[in-house]
Amino acid sequence: MKRETRFSEIKLVLLALLVSGSLYAMPTAYSSRIYHLIRDAARPGLALVQQFKSWESTVAKSEAPDPRLKQLEQQLNESKQTNRRLELQSLQVTEELQRLKQTGVPNYQTQASDRLLVPDLLE
Repeated sequence: MKRETRFSEIKLVLLALLVSGSLYAMPTAYSSRIYHLIRDAARPGLALVQQFKSWESTVAKSEAPDPRLKQLEQQLNESKQTNRRLELQSLQVTEELQRLKQTGVPNYQTQASDRLLVPDLLE
């Protein structure tokens, strides 16, 4: 199978060389007609390629740094930091809730306060 494919490729290359050589050696009157026919057939594709090139150039020009870009990047970083902080707070509250569900005892520090009754006043 590979030999047949290789042989057909060689045939195509030789045919292309023969055609290009004959077009080169052909008189200008005939070759100009063929040249113009090929150019007219390729014109829509050429117009499309030129349009793509113009689009690429406009895209390349518009890639100049936008003055709002730094401000937007800063806002994005601030939002990311805020979101991260809120995620951590949410995790802490969730852990505390799970602990309270398991133990049933609130996890806070108790402090001694003044007495509610002062014995000196009662006497």
